[in-house]
Amino acid sequence: MERTNLFLDGEVTGYNPDMNGDLRTIDDLIMDANYNHAKVCEALLKLSSTPTADYMIIYGGLISQGTPSGKVNISAAVAIGKGTIHTTYPKLIVIPAISNVTLPAGWNDDREIWVILKHKWKLGSSTRNHHTTAESYHYTVMDSYDGESDTTVEDALFTDADPTGTCVVLGSFKMNGTTFGSVDYTERTAYCQFSLDTMKVDHIEERTSLHGIDFGSIKKIGETYEIFTQAQFNSLFHRESANVYNINDNIKSIRLHYLSGGYQVYPIISGGDTWGDSI
Repeated sequence: MERTNLFLDGEVTGYNPDMNGDLRTIDDLIMDANYNHAKVCEALLKLSSTPTADYMIIYGGLISQGTPSGKVNISAAVAIGKGTIHTTYPKLIVIPAISNVTLPAGWNDDREIWVILKHKWKLGSSTRNHHTTAESYHYTVMDSYDGESDTTVEDALFTDADPTGTCVVLGSFKMNGTTFGSVDYTERTAYCQFSLDTMKVDHIEERTSLHGIDFGSIKKIGETYEIFTQAQFNSLFHRESANVYNINDNIKSIRLHYLSGGYQVYPIISGGDTWGDSI
């Protein structure tokens, strides 16, 4: 990964750095912009358990049925992926929550549809006249995602050809008429998991003891807790009030999965509480 030499000296007499006084072309500016994008992504990737991945979801991007039926919601998301131009360099892709997106015409025929993310530039607000032709143009751009402000937004967010390994994949689903099928996250791009398990536990204990910081029980990334008893449940959650439970302070993060086969965990929650769809 390279950028223009704005820093080093010793090859051009009388100019420090060597590029001082030379021309910077549009290709130079593009190279530097791509370099800056790539370094942001590289920092996140290097902290993760998969530092050489091409695509990674930082958070979000969950798919659900919209209102009215036949439309799709996508939750806010941040991911590392590629762009629609200059695709060699990684880009940070940020999308807001998107509600009630319409599918492409005819795609409600029960075919499999994947939701994908790609980086895109969009025009900024500033304009000026080109010094050569005097034509007005937007000389600033902003980060965006492929689909924002497009007239056919669905064409950019959805595909009916398996895109695995070519872009950020949020998941897939089927739409039969206006009936929204269950979301399949099997081919979803991997989440970013910070690789704390590569750190020496004894070093962590030494530093936290020195500064009087107590992180509780240090757990490796990816360690799974299975809840079968009240004691195991209490090690993760504590009850604040009716149907309100908080994660215990020693837990850094948690991801819950819906139980299959109709099984529920009523015996281990207290006070008559029940699991609801919002959990």
